Amino acid sequence: MVKESLLDMLVCPDTREPLRQIDERLLTRLNEAVAAGHLRNVAGLQVETPLDDALIAEDGHKVFPIFDNITVLITDEAIELTEELTENQVLST
Repeated sequence: MVKESLLDMLVCPDTREPLRQIDERLLTRLNEAVAAGHLRNVAGLQVETPLDDALIAEDGHKVFPIFDNITVLITDEAIELTEELTENQVLST
């Protein structure tokens, strides 16, 4: 979990929109895709490590993974959300 004071300072590197944490259901769905070998980042590389957590921009298009308490705010490392991944998942606010 990201501290609220830090979260208030983080923005999407592309859009400069505020970031917020994803909910547990979406995190589970992303990690299921990792385990199945189906999750790829924006650069097209397979994501092989389960996410500890993740942040999402307000537009809901990209997820920035958190591994070992390090938030990866590199666009190529982000995960583009698809309808298949979200399927009506509610994002945390």
